[in-house]
Amino acid sequence: MGDSVLGDLIKEEAYKDAFKISYTKWEPPKEIKKINRISICTTCMGRCSDIKQTYIKNIEDNKDYPKIEFVLLNYNSQDDLDQYVKANLMVYIEKRILNYYKTIEPKYYSMTKSRNINIRVARGDIVNNVDADHFIHKGFAEQINKIANVFPERVVFCKSKYKNRGRVGLYRKEAIKLLGGYDEIIEGYGFDDHNLVSRAVKLGFKAVKFGGDFCDITEDHRRHPTDNYENKDWKYTQRKNTLISLLNIKLERYQANRKQHWGKAHLLKNFKEEIDI
Repeated sequence: MGDSVLGDLIKEEAYKDAFKISYTKWEPPKEIKKINRISICTTCMGRCSDIKQTYIKNIEDNKDYPKIEFVLLNYNSQDDLDQYVKANLMVYIEKRILNYYKTIEPKYYSMTKSRNINIRVARGDIVNNVDADHFIHKGFAEQINKIANVFPERVVFCKSKYKNRGRVGLYRKEAIKLLGGYDEIIEGYGFDDHNLVSRAVKLGFKAVKFGGDFCDITEDHRRHPTDNYENKDWKYTQRKNTLISLLNIKLERYQANRKQHWGKAHLLKNFKEEIDI
């Protein structure tokens, strides 16, 4: 059976079938019946230079949404992120718009583990990932809530048909109970979001686009930043993660991290409260 599975996986049609995503069209609702609490989640290891460009603008452009939470995770960032937050973002912590978490445990960056931590600590009905070097423009949270009023369950909030890396959202409870978060077997750069969205679609989730007009990227964006990964060969890790994802989908393993404590971390919240998750 092993040879059969591996033989099937290397075929191009197997890839297309496993990762085929059909996007569901939607129209804005005539009436907003529910204001969902939305958590905008960002992780950072060695990316404070990006945070300095994007973070305040992202908060200011969306703080008027009545139930907004920003979650910023310092994933043992060896730069001046702590100092920047203390000097510039404490006002948002005091207003309970921002929750800042820090872990000193990891030596290398993990996209899946860091995002799983954010899923665990977020308080929102909806968790939306936004990478450190991305802007979310005015009306972003409101747009997500409009979609949520059309699709009250089993939906993936996607930027667009292409380039969804770091721009994916889910209902938090479904991300935990149905999907098991990001698959922590995915290591290094590449395919973490695609893996998540593909598993969700296989479980009957609808993929819905919130639109590229609500997102932008810094001018000095680096396409494949691997400085903080253990394996810096992003082409290799992306191919490896794609193959792992193919195998798991072939075996119908749509819920990740079964029988393991995923998103595990010891954290300092807002510089004063120690918590374990």
